[in-house]
Amino acid sequence: MTNLLNYEEILAKNLFMKGTFDNNSFKNASYDLRIDRIIVINDKEDRDNVETYTIPPQGMVVATSQEIFQLPEDIIAYTTVKNGLSIKGLMVINVGLIDPKYEGPISSALINFGNKPVTIKKNDLFLRITFYEFSKPQIDLSKEIKFSKEGYYNHRKDSSNAHLDNTFLSLKLVTDDVLHRINQIRKEENIAFYSKITGIALIIAAISLVFNFIFTSKSQNNTDELLSKRIELLEKKQINNCVQSQLNAKIVVDSVNSINKKK
Repeated sequence: MTNLLNYEEILAKNLFMKGTFDNNSFKNASYDLRIDRIIVINDKEDRDNVETYTIPPQGMVVATSQEIFQLPEDIIAYTTVKNGLSIKGLMVINVGLIDPKYEGPISSALINFGNKPVTIKKNDLFLRITFYEFSKPQIDLSKEIKFSKEGYYNHRKDSSNAHLDNTFLSLKLVTDDVLHRINQIRKEENIAFYSKITGIALIIAAISLVFNFIFTSKSQNNTDELLSKRIELLEKKQINNCVQSQLNAKIVVDSVNSINKKK
């Protein structure tokens, strides 16, 4: 059987470490968590005590809680988002269950989905938490996890810098990937373009060769024809010369014979 605890039961069971909670944050059956420190992911200045930060559009930070929990083996907690943050354009992720036997602060990533910068600061409310008591099972599967306030902050900072980016969806990686894809498409288009140009050039060269062959053949035929005609003319001229020579010789012979007869 699971039982939702009211604020009196929460106080009676000492679920917060002494001095880390604020009575003004209690509701009838819930508690509003306050921001302690802000982790600026991959911060160039490597600041450790950021208490005020302006999140740009698409920007992301991690906020840790001032409250430090000490949950027994039969209490589980559940965190949800404060509606006030959504109105400002902030989305809170890493919300959910806090297991039994956990001791330490908690944290969450805040993303600015709005179109304007949003400033957050220490003591701002960012999560709402509820507590549930359940009957303990015969075999306890929960593991004891303990963090000091400073130990938890360093652990969360290191893991955030290692696995998260300071912009949602890692815009730099997305931009680099898009640019790489565009360049790849351009390269492929250039290859295709030059392949087409090469193909066209080869076709033009082939056509030129064909026409050159045709015109060369035609020119050769014309040359052969002219040569044949010239030979024919020379032959006729040669024949005419021979005939004329014979006629001249005959005239000479006839002239000689005529002189002899007169003698």
